[in-house]
Amino acid sequence: MNLTQASRNVTGTFTLDDLEFPSSSGTVAPNGGLTLSSTLEVEGVSSIVADWTLMKSSSGMGGTLSLTLTGEGVSGQVKVVGQINAQRQ
Repeated sequence: MNLTQASRNVTGTFTLDDLEFPSSSGTVAPNGGLTLSSTLEVEGVSSIVADWTLMKSSSGMGGTLSLTLTGEGVSGQVKVVGQINAQRQ
């Protein structure tokens, strides 16, 4: 993930292996939280939606990354959720 911030506005891109998601932007909330979402259309897979929820803490940054995959010609979806815990060094 590569993020750029100007005041409270954040823009960034996300790469998962060799899949590069379109740019996403959001505004930092008064409590320091940030939510970003980006949808990648992939041949053979209808789409992959990446949802980031980030929160600054005194020791670093935490939050979740949720990937939701939908397939062409099939019903339902696959959802993978991971926890983010980045500590300052």
